[in-house]
Amino acid sequence: MEGVYHVVKEVENDIWLHADACHGFALSFSDAYRSKVTYLRHYDSCTMDPHKVMWLPYTLSVVLMKNADDFGTLSRTNALIMDAPLSFGKTTPFIGSKPYDSLKLWMVMKTLGVHEIGEMVEARISNADLFYAILNSDINFYVGNDDILFSVIFQYVPDKDAEIEQINEVNRSIYRKMLSDGEYYFHGFDIMVNGSKRFVLRYNSGNIDVTEKELRAAVNYIKKLGKEIAHE
Repeated sequence: MEGVYHVVKEVENDIWLHADACHGFALSFSDAYRSKVTYLRHYDSCTMDPHKVMWLPYTLSVVLMKNADDFGTLSRTNALIMDAPLSFGKTTPFIGSKPYDSLKLWMVMKTLGVHEIGEMVEARISNADLFYAILNSDINFYVGNDDILFSVIFQYVPDKDAEIEQINEVNRSIYRKMLSDGEYYFHGFDIMVNGSKRFVLRYNSGNIDVTEKELRAAVNYIKKLGKEIAHE
């Protein structure tokens, strides 16, 4: 991403550079992983979603500017709000004035501190790494991503010779049965992999209290469903 900055600035120095760091920005709290997002210092703005790591409301998203004065470029006219510098009416252009949600983020950061939030980030990554390792060591699973961060995309594979559409249908059935059972939940959706559509399941490491025993139990549950469905 730092390379993108240098390429763009070589062409035109005044081009605005924005980084969608909604997920990855959380790494900046971690001593172990902060170096992966140091490129953000070059960008004019970036976004982050605190709900992805700090258990804050889903609606709380944040836009950060390198230069606070640039928030004025987002301004709009609103006769209901005083036209004062940096008024809420100027800095919330998309949905107008809203609850003081940023206070929740500020209080979490002040209460926990950067170091403890960083440990939460690292625990999430550790759980995702463990889940990846469990799946990757089992011939009945295809893992769709190597650069996992917090998420692991996977499919149950009933047989090494199974066609992609058969694998997709088994995983769609696993997903439907999982929703019906209500015991575990993995996100399910279609993606394109090397020109072929795959229906995949995704583990998103959000709860840092999840144990290795629980992760292995979830994998065994998926395997059990997969075997039952494949042999129906």
